Amino acid sequence: LSSNAHLNLPSTWLVGAVGALPLIALGRAVETSDAPGAADINSATNRLVLNMLGARPQPLFALAVALALGALVGTVEETLFRGQVLPTLVASAQAKGWEHGDALVHAVAASGLLFGAAHLNVFAGPKALVTAETAATLGLQSASGLWFGILACVGSGSLGAPIVAHGLYDAYTIYSTHVSLTNQVRQAGQRALHFLSEPAAMKWERLRGADWVRSGALLFHLLDVNGDGEIDEAELRVGGPTHGLPDEAMEALRAALRPGNEAWAGEPAPGSKWRGLCARFSTPCADSGKKEAGGGEQAMPSTLGRCKAGARAAAVPGLDPLPGPGPRGRATLAIEEFLDVLAHARVFRQANVAAWRARRSTKRVRRHHE
Repeated sequence: LSSNAHLNLPSTWLVGAVGALPLIALGRAVETSDAPGAADINSATNRLVLNMLGARPQPLFALAVALALGALVGTVEETLFRGQVLPTLVASAQAKGWEHGDALVHAVAASGLLFGAAHLNVFAGPKALVTAETAATLGLQSASGLWFGILACVGSGSLGAPIVAHGLYDAYTIYSTHVSLTNQVRQAGQRALHFLSEPAAMKWERLRGADWVRSGALLFHLLDVNGDGEIDEAELRVGGPTHGLPDEAMEALRAALRPGNEAWAGEPAPGSKWRGLCARFSTPCADSGKKEAGGGEQAMPSTLGRCKAGARAAAVPGLDPLPGPGPRGRATLAIEEFLDVLAHARVFRQANVAAWRARRSTKRVRRHHE
């Protein structure tokens, strides 16, 4: 490393810094993509950064951690893949009679694929390897590995350029994710505070309690990344796992977001996870929204407007219809519809809502509301 990095040369840092820009652009494209694989990568990155740095803004500490991890990971991985694997593949190809140029090209490509494969979670089982997230991770990391190999070749075999590019890219990803998440938490707290002063929130407080409404409002606004007052499938896919939404709640919200809401309207397929949920709606509609409170029962407000009656859906008199496709052809949920889905799925009583980072990091919402 000391003989091949050439970190004492300004040109090494220049090539590495310029080389990091395409990777940062690629990362930004992934962050803004609605593709399922990209959404899963974004969610995994969010969880990693939240676990490391928390949800409270701490820019100086986050910058120090990002730079330290970037330097460590960039040095270790580039020393292994571009310092050991790449030259070994070139030497092996040349020993078989390949020209140096051909051997180098194929070795760069092969080391890039190995770099991508090394970032897969092979311990999660065979099923986990056949997912959109796995395919997206393999593609993204292989492209990054290929680019690091090219930088090593541009730098006349120096490890310095790929180390600098790799470290800067990782540091940028960690720090920018921390800034984005903490801003999102702060804005979610402000929007939730505004909702708690509305009559709709007061109605839910009487029926479900103040803690339930606070948790639901905070969670909704954490999922509503673009702040348009609605959540869609893409926002749910990223934000749900990021902020600890239980699997049963994810199932219920995904069904409510489907155009036509087929999962709520008919008999689920045998063995479907939805059979257990739909069974809860098979009681008479007048009873499906009741909750025990203070020894009695109160009817909950509902915007779902449908429940399963036998094998077909029936409209509930006096209730609004299910939310349909949004203006972009995708179904969306407003905050009252969101709360209603969670209330019907009865997931808040199963989830440890006090453990949600939203609750811990936005305590000021409770103080202001009280």
